[in-house]
Amino acid sequence: MKKILLTVFIGLTTAMIHADSQSEIFNRTTEHLDKGGIYFQYQNLENLSSQILTIIETAENSLPQNPSHKRVLSSLTQFINVLNLNDIQSAGLSIKRLSPTLYANKSFLTVKQGNNNLLFALDNQQNHSFTLPSLLPENTIFAAGSYLDWNNLYKKLELAAPDKEQFKVYCSMFEQSLQFKLKDMAANISGEFFAGIFKGRQMHRYHFMIIIPDRNGMLENLCRKYFGAMIQNIKNNKIRITLPLAESDFGNGITLESRNGCIAIFNSDFKDVNFSVKAKKLSAVNPAIFKSLNKTTGTSYLVCNFDPSWLDSTIRSCSYMYCGTIKYTPYGYAGESISNFNLNNFAEYAPLLKLLPEKIKKNTVTDTTSIQKKYKN
Repeated sequence: MKKILLTVFIGLTTAMIHADSQSEIFNRTTEHLDKGGIYFQYQNLENLSSQILTIIETAENSLPQNPSHKRVLSSLTQFINVLNLNDIQSAGLSIKRLSPTLYANKSFLTVKQGNNNLLFALDNQQNHSFTLPSLLPENTIFAAGSYLDWNNLYKKLELAAPDKEQFKVYCSMFEQSLQFKLKDMAANISGEFFAGIFKGRQMHRYHFMIIIPDRNGMLENLCRKYFGAMIQNIKNNKIRITLPLAESDFGNGITLESRNGCIAIFNSDFKDVNFSVKAKKLSAVNPAIFKSLNKTTGTSYLVCNFDPSWLDSTIRSCSYMYCGTIKYTPYGYAGESISNFNLNNFAEYAPLLKLLPEKIKKNTVTDTTSIQKKYKN
């Protein structure tokens, strides 16, 4: 009898602890969201890895007995286990209308505390101040930046590898082929990455720029090694290499240029894009949406200022403006953005995402009361 009572007591205690844990996770997620807006969603992602592995196992059993299929699924299983997706506990999204043409969007991804998750090793769970957003010119179409710590990822891969000796063998093979140490290159390219697309002065002419950190000059040395005959020396021993390409909307060539601790890659007629302090900035195009660009901190940011009529003159002019950042908090990642369109209805204009809203709406609750009751009971 005592054993039965003890078993019941342990079971009830475990259930209560689990309920309290779920309630705490819910509160941590929703405190970063707007309640009472036009859209609210909370999703419990407990045991995400286990659910994905179950799907893989089902696929493995249903597929024909093929060695190549088994190898692929086995590799995928190992990859999922290494990522440890069970560290992701929940996700939430809210949308609040600020005015007829302005929306505030908030999201939160709750992650278990600790710095051992491989999935988030690239940002090293740290916020940074970004310098480029405040300099974005008014003709910016798209811009994204993130601080990526490849050195931290390499260290985590070393620790998480199921077969550490085999991992070292693979790394050694790559290093012999590439003729540099992976660990050194990971440290070299850790820093602020940037990618942007810009509208040119001429119709159907666009520009792009990618900036990759090169802290110790390893990428520049590789450029000197492989493109020696094409190098143009510019001031302060910096280099510029132009690779000719077929004529396109992005011009007829790509330029690689070494700058202060980085490599910039852009199309050859990039002169239409003005990053100077005196040039008109994107933040002046629509201050209500882009005002936060003057002071951007977090793990990453995303900016969009797109009009479909730029691609096709037969399409009605309708600008989509979006400015958002992701910041790390002790319990996960908080996303905040401002847009001039409702993210929940955006799929109506994107054929590839047409089915997404209906699937999301099935689990959507605009009033949090019913969810709160679920975890309190």
